[in-house]
Amino acid sequence: QAQFVDLKAKMLKQLEEYKKQRQGSQTSLQSEINKLRTMNRNSLKNNVEAKHIIKENEELSTDNDELKKKQNKLIDEISEMQLNILYYKTRYKALQSKYD
Repeated sequence: QAQFVDLKAKMLKQLEEYKKQRQGSQTSLQSEINKLRTMNRNSLKNNVEAKHIIKENEELSTDNDELKKKQNKLIDEISEMQLNILYYKTRYKALQSKYD
């Protein structure tokens, strides 16, 4: 009978140790799950931000293309004006020399 009581006490002690170990493992796993959830939320947030940045970049690229077109048009207009100025300067000098 005494052996049975001792064995029962030993088994209960082992059971309590096992429960403590299991509870420690569960706490550790729960902590890890929480970390992973946080990382997942941050990843999703960054993904949304990245999509926003990609969209903004596309819009800026389109605007930049339009500005380049306008710039090229202005360069062409300036070149044309410079040719006209040169033409009129040449004509002016020709007329000036004609009447001198």
